Amino acid sequence: MSSHHGSRTSSRTAFLDAVGASVFIVSSGPLPYGNNQVVLPDADVIAELDARGDVFRTDINDAGCAANPTKIGPDNDGEPGGCNNIRVVIGGTPAVQVSLFQGAD
Repeated sequence: MSSHHGSRTSSRTAFLDAVGASVFIVSSGPLPYGNNQVVLPDADVIAELDARGDVFRTDINDAGCAANPTKIGPDNDGEPGGCNNIRVVIGGTPAVQVSLFQGAD
């Protein structure tokens, strides 16, 4: 999981080097974060993660899925967010499998 929704203040190079991961999950959405109106993830963090391996993001299709009937769970409120979910399977072959999961899957 990427630190703090893909924020450049948390996903620093030293942290990424120490973890040594090659698969990253960034949980974020299309709306500004907090009172400072920052939209996460930061583009430079995504570029860094892309250079290190596979990046899975929850915000990719937010603009087009506001009223998507396959939106999962109680978040199906007609608002952006919640259409892209990440499925992590541990213990298979390979040992960890990560993929996008959508309600129709």
